[in-house]
Amino acid sequence: MIAYKEIAQIKNVQGLNPVTGDYSYKENGHGYLHIDGVLLEKEEPALDIVSVGEYIYVWYGCGRFELYSGHTLLNVFERDTHLLERESAYIGMNHFDHKTGEDYWNILSPQNGMKLLAQDVSYWLYEVDGIVIGYTRFKGEFCRLDYSGDVLWTFDLPLCPRSGEPDDLEKYWG
Repeated sequence: MIAYKEIAQIKNVQGLNPVTGDYSYKENGHGYLHIDGVLLEKEEPALDIVSVGEYIYVWYGCGRFELYSGHTLLNVFERDTHLLERESAYIGMNHFDHKTGEDYWNILSPQNGMKLLAQDVSYWLYEVDGIVIGYTRFKGEFCRLDYSGDVLWTFDLPLCPRSGEPDDLEKYWG
């Protein structure tokens, strides 16, 4: 006969860190964050909970970011943030310039809020082992940037054709 073990079930889970077991959920119109064995009431549930070294990164859909060590809140960015790759020690930030109609991006240290690049750039950004990579979502441009925000090199990626359009990828992939 197979023995089953009963476990507690949390409903309406919104975010989960499978490494630490931390999670967030929504109940009766309130958000909750269970982190490092402590349950915290929040305005909304976190959508992403990530372990990065000794820290826990908690991100909310409104762009709010919280940095924790254990269950101790160390730093908060109220808006315009997003998580980079899971191994990155940095977070992304962006802002919309109403004069130019462009989005601009940079990378922040969550510990002190310092920008990694000297100037905001018009590329979505990633940081991997100290290398900053930028890309445009709809133009197919991929580039490497230095810490001043200047582009060192670019590479154009062919975009996939929309349904019904001729397939020009044959010339790239033969």
